[in-house]
Amino acid sequence: MGAMREEAQTTVSLTVNTYKVILGQAQVVKSVTTSDALNKDGRKIRSTEHGYNHSVTTVRYQFNAKGQLTGATGRTVGTSTAMVKTYKGVVDAAGNAVMEQVDVDGNGSVGSEDSIEGCERRR
Repeated sequence: MGAMREEAQTTVSLTVNTYKVILGQAQVVKSVTTSDALNKDGRKIRSTEHGYNHSVTTVRYQFNAKGQLTGATGRTVGTSTAMVKTYKGVVDAAGNAVMEQVDVDGNGSVGSEDSIEGCERRR
Protein backbone atom coordinates (compact mmCIF):
# COMPACT_ATOMS: atom_id res chain seq x y z
CA MET A 1 0.00 0.00 0.00
CA GLY A 2 1.38 3.44 -0.92
CA ALA A 3 1.95 6.31 1.47
CA MET A 4 1.88 10.05 1.07
CA ARG A 5 3.16 12.64 3.48
CA GLU A 6 0.57 15.24 4.39
CA GLU A 7 1.33 18.85 5.24
CA ALA A 8 -1.06 21.54 6.38
CA GLN A 9 -1.47 24.49 4.05
CA THR A 10 -2.29 27.91 5.44
CA THR A 11 -4.64 30.29 3.68
CA VAL A 12 -4.74 34.04 4.23
CA SER A 13 -7.92 35.99 3.47
CA LEU A 14 -8.77 39.68 3.25
CA THR A 15 -12.36 40.95 3.19
CA VAL A 16 -13.26 44.47 2.09
CA ASN A 17 -16.83 45.63 2.77
CA THR A 18 -18.48 48.58 1.03
CA TYR A 19 -21.14 50.32 3.13
CA LYS A 20 -24.06 52.57 2.20
CA VAL A 21 -26.18 54.55 4.64
CA ILE A 22 -29.77 53.36 4.25
CA LEU A 23 -32.41 55.02 6.42
CA GLY A 24 -29.72 56.27 8.78
CA GLN A 25 -27.97 52.91 9.22
CA ALA A 26 -24.78 51.62 7.65
CA GLN A 27 -25.48 48.53 5.55
CA VAL A 28 -22.99 46.35 3.71
CA VAL A 29 -23.86 46.55 0.01
CA LYS A 30 -20.80 44.74 -1.33
CA SER A 31 -18.30 42.32 0.18
CA VAL A 32 -15.12 41.13 -1.58
CA THR A 33 -12.96 38.40 -0.04
CA THR A 34 -9.60 37.50 -1.53
CA SER A 35 -7.89 34.28 -0.40
CA ASP A 36 -4.38 33.01 -1.11
CA ALA A 37 -2.48 29.88 -0.10
CA LEU A 38 0.77 30.37 1.80
CA ASN A 39 3.85 28.18 1.81
CA LYS A 40 5.48 26.97 5.03
CA ASP A 41 7.54 30.19 5.16
CA GLY A 42 4.40 32.35 5.09
CA ARG A 43 4.90 33.59 1.51
CA LYS A 44 2.05 33.53 -1.01
CA ILE A 45 2.47 30.58 -3.33
CA ARG A 46 3.06 31.72 -6.93
CA SER A 47 0.82 30.46 -9.75
CA THR A 48 3.72 28.46 -11.17
CA GLU A 49 4.25 26.55 -7.91
CA HIS A 50 2.65 23.39 -6.56
CA GLY A 51 -0.11 24.22 -4.08
CA TYR A 52 -1.07 27.58 -5.59
CA ASN A 53 -4.62 28.57 -4.73
CA HIS A 54 -6.18 32.01 -5.23
CA SER A 55 -9.84 32.99 -5.12
CA VAL A 56 -11.95 36.12 -5.08
CA THR A 57 -15.52 36.00 -3.75
CA THR A 58 -17.83 38.94 -4.38
CA VAL A 59 -21.28 39.30 -2.79
CA ARG A 60 -23.68 42.19 -3.51
CA TYR A 61 -26.64 42.87 -1.24
CA GLN A 62 -29.92 44.52 -2.30
CA PHE A 63 -32.25 46.51 -0.02
CA ASN A 64 -35.76 47.87 -0.56
CA ALA A 65 -36.99 51.40 0.18
CA LYS A 66 -37.69 50.35 3.81
CA GLY A 67 -34.04 49.35 4.29
CA GLN A 68 -34.84 45.65 4.36
CA LEU A 69 -32.53 43.14 2.77
CA THR A 70 -34.29 41.76 -0.31
CA GLY A 71 -31.58 39.71 -1.93
CA ALA A 72 -27.95 38.87 -2.36
CA THR A 73 -25.96 37.66 -5.32
CA GLY A 74 -22.43 36.40 -5.38
CA ARG A 75 -19.76 34.52 -7.21
CA THR A 76 -16.34 33.07 -6.61
CA VAL A 77 -13.56 33.00 -9.18
CA GLY A 78 -10.58 30.84 -8.32
CA THR A 79 -7.52 29.16 -9.74
CA SER A 80 -5.23 26.51 -8.36
CA THR A 81 -2.14 24.58 -9.42
CA ALA A 82 -1.15 21.07 -8.46
CA MET A 83 1.97 19.43 -9.85
CA VAL A 84 1.54 15.71 -10.31
CA LYS A 85 3.77 12.76 -11.11
CA THR A 86 2.62 10.36 -13.77
CA TYR A 87 3.15 6.62 -14.01
CA LYS A 88 4.10 4.84 -17.25
CA GLY A 89 2.34 1.66 -16.25
CA VAL A 90 5.69 -0.11 -15.99
CA VAL A 91 6.18 -2.33 -12.94
CA ASP A 92 9.57 -3.40 -11.56
CA ALA A 93 10.42 -6.93 -10.34
CA ALA A 94 9.07 -6.15 -6.84
CA GLY A 95 5.70 -5.00 -8.23
CA ASN A 96 6.32 -1.27 -7.68
CA ALA A 97 5.04 1.16 -10.27
CA VAL A 98 7.89 2.88 -12.08
CA MET A 99 7.48 6.63 -12.02
CA GLU A 100 8.15 8.75 -15.08
CA GLN A 101 10.10 11.80 -13.98
CA VAL A 102 8.84 15.15 -15.19
CA ASP A 103 10.63 18.50 -15.46
CA VAL A 104 8.05 20.25 -13.24
CA ASP A 105 9.90 23.55 -12.81
CA GLY A 106 10.76 23.79 -16.52
CA ASN A 107 14.50 24.32 -16.05
CA GLY A 108 15.45 21.73 -18.69
CA SER A 109 16.50 18.94 -16.33
CA VAL A 110 14.89 16.55 -13.86
CA GLY A 111 16.22 16.81 -10.31
CA SER A 112 15.22 16.89 -6.67
CA GLU A 113 13.47 20.25 -7.15
CA ASP A 114 10.97 18.43 -9.37
CA SER A 115 9.99 15.83 -6.76
CA ILE A 116 6.91 15.62 -4.61
CA GLU A 117 8.53 14.16 -1.51
CA GLY A 118 7.07 11.20 0.30
CA CYS A 119 4.84 9.90 -2.46
CA GLU A 120 5.00 6.20 -3.30
CA ARG A 121 2.78 3.96 -5.31
CA ARG A 122 2.69 0.21 -5.32
CA ARG A 123 0.70 -2.18 -7.42
